[in-house]
Amino acid sequence: MEQLYMLIHEKTKEKQNGSHRVAAEIVAGMIRGSKYWTIEMLDELWKNLTVFLNEVCSNLSSNTYSCWGSCFKYAMENEDPRRMYRPIQFLQSLINNPAAINISSVTSLWYIIQQLDVFKWRVPSIWRYINDHVKKLLHHSFTAIRDRMAIVLSISLIFDLTLFHGEAIRQPNIDQTVDEIHEQLHRAIQIYEEKPL
Repeated sequence: MEQLYMLIHEKTKEKQNGSHRVAAEIVAGMIRGSKYWTIEMLDELWKNLTVFLNEVCSNLSSNTYSCWGSCFKYAMENEDPRRMYRPIQFLQSLINNPAAINISSVTSLWYIIQQLDVFKWRVPSIWRYINDHVKKLLHHSFTAIRDRMAIVLSISLIFDLTLFHGEAIRQPNIDQTVDEIHEQLHRAIQIYEEKPL
């Protein structure tokens, strides 16, 4: 296992799309294949993998983010979220990642977080957390980041369902979100009218 980690670290040091793609596919296979491992083996894997993935995420570029987005998508696709809680926790930890310092890295991280859509409605607490966080960032000064936030916000709202007998599920509510965004826009308009540029 250590030789595999050394190989992956070696590959990510190079700033080439091909080496990132190979590393991402190996990591996806490790994540997907680890679903039946013992707890001790999983702890060891994720102790090393978290350090590695944090390093990868802090060095994402416009050429490599799609490889790592595909890594998480293929690793978690058609899987039970209860078996994939460690990758879900890692993706959730990226939401408040202070390591993202430029526009490209922020949009790349949100692209990777967007891969949680493979679980659809089965992770309502994660979608609610993402929804709450994204609503605070919709006023970001960069268009690329606002665009990525809007995509993630819309994905979080897709699963707002009302079940039979009128019971709502724990997903973010579309009406409530629209009302909150409307209120933010209304405040922004009032501030602009009081102090125009």
